Amino acid sequence: MILQAGFDGYHIEPAVLILAAKVGLTTSPEPETFTLDNLKAHGVIEHDASLSRQDFAIGDNLHFNEAIFETLANSNPGSDVYNVTSAGQVMQARLADSLAKNPNVTNSEMEFTMRSFESALYLSVMGNGSAGVASKK
Repeated sequence: MILQAGFDGYHIEPAVLILAAKVGLTTSPEPETFTLDNLKAHGVIEHDASLSRQDFAIGDNLHFNEAIFETLANSNPGSDVYNVTSAGQVMQARLADSLAKNPNVTNSEMEFTMRSFESALYLSVMGNGSAGVASKK
């Protein structure tokens, strides 16, 4: 049911949701469940330079941070869409902010992959993944 809802509501392929759930389970002491609190474990799904959370080493990496999210929300001025170019610019801005504020920032290939996935997710869920655009509305 959850897999179908994810596909019907957000166009996320079941295989992607299954992978995310399996990774999420690695953060939990319980074998069959996980919580958002479990997911804040640094370096699993949570990563530095997030689009919506503070870095683990410097603050609250669990709760949504509107000031951080504004980097994305205010990107691509003069356009009604976010696109792959603006997504890359936002990723670059968030990394620069993390590097400036967090002396212990983690910026390996895994974090780059997570940041890229994070951007691809909003472009495809809120828009057209094939075209690489998402409406700002």
